[in-house]
Amino acid sequence: MERGDTAGRAPARPGRPDDLPSFFAQPAGQDLFQIGTATASRGDLAEAARLYRLAANQGNASAQVNLGIYYERGLGGLKKDEREAARLYRLAANQGNARAQSVLANLYRDGRGGLHKDYNEAARLLRLAANQGDAAAQSDLGVMYAEGAGGLPQDDREAARLYRLAADQGESWGELNLGYTYSLGLGGLPKDEREALRLYRLAANQGNPIAQSNLANGYWEGRDGLPKDQQEAIRLWQQSARGGNARAQENLRAVGQTW
Repeated sequence: MERGDTAGRAPARPGRPDDLPSFFAQPAGQDLFQIGTATASRGDLAEAARLYRLAANQGNASAQVNLGIYYERGLGGLKKDEREAARLYRLAANQGNARAQSVLANLYRDGRGGLHKDYNEAARLLRLAANQGDAAAQSDLGVMYAEGAGGLPQDDREAARLYRLAADQGESWGELNLGYTYSLGLGGLPKDEREALRLYRLAANQGNPIAQSNLANGYWEGRDGLPKDQQEAIRLWQQSARGGNARAQENLRAVGQTW
């Protein structure tokens, strides 16, 4: 199935952690991480990146993950650097951080960040993260079971179980994949298009572009409890197309619409 992806440092200000006189103790890594997260929520990503770096240098795994994400996406004034992201993810993953294990698995699966493509290592890391309850890892591991990838047996029942665990946490890809499983009646589940559309709606409301497209198809055709509403279908296809979904883009071209 488809899955789906430079302000300079401000002048020094009194009272910042790295401005304190040497006889003051620097805040602990967890405190710096929490301050960084609060700073990011206010929109100051450059300052958040600085605080995450201070915390990461103290070995805080959560800060290592967030700083890695900033490098992977080029946020907070940092130059996009997937190799540095992979290095930070590995530091956190080696401490057992589930989110780090999950995102590092994605780099192995795609062969990014200077890593060779390794589905077996991706599956190993996803299993570690999924066993800790990481919803994204549960959904991704489910896909690998559905495909029989990474040295895993092809197992639709295990895939469905993992999708449900992720969906129960509100993870959009878990909702999408569980909906798709219902639509085909796989993994021991009954074929149930109404339940599939319900799950697609949950995922679409979170901005999942494939779910938006699948839900649009239901409105276009007016099936499985949905009214025939081509305007709503076009609206959803447009959202999906803007999210990069090629299938939605094709559907809009076919009906003479743009996005």
